[in-house]
Amino acid sequence: MHDSIQSPSDDAREDGNATLPTKSELHRVLSSARRRRVLDVLTANARTFNLRELATVVSERDGGEALKDDSIEEVAIGLHHNHLPHLQNVGLVQYDPESHQVEANHQAVSDLRKRPLF
Repeated sequence: MHDSIQSPSDDAREDGNATLPTKSELHRVLSSARRRRVLDVLTANARTFNLRELATVVSERDGGEALKDDSIEEVAIGLHHNHLPHLQNVGLVQYDPESHQVEANHQAVSDLRKRPLF
């Protein structure tokens, strides 16, 4: 394997804000279709979801129909251990892994939509 080459500007944080994710970080996080679907669900519904409810809605959007409980549980596990932590690390969602409550950070998502990613 070879190391990826990044230009210095690629990882530069705009406006000097240390909490603003870099373009590279955003590309990595948003490269997942499931994470983009999670953001779509959360931003379309301005409310807090519990993990199982979010997994159910995301599963339905993935497959076009309601899935079995085992499949929903698999999606919930993936969201809990993988997708939600990534989205939270770049500030796009707020997730409490103990209570399993998740909601979009609507301001961050709005700011992201205004930002050029290329």
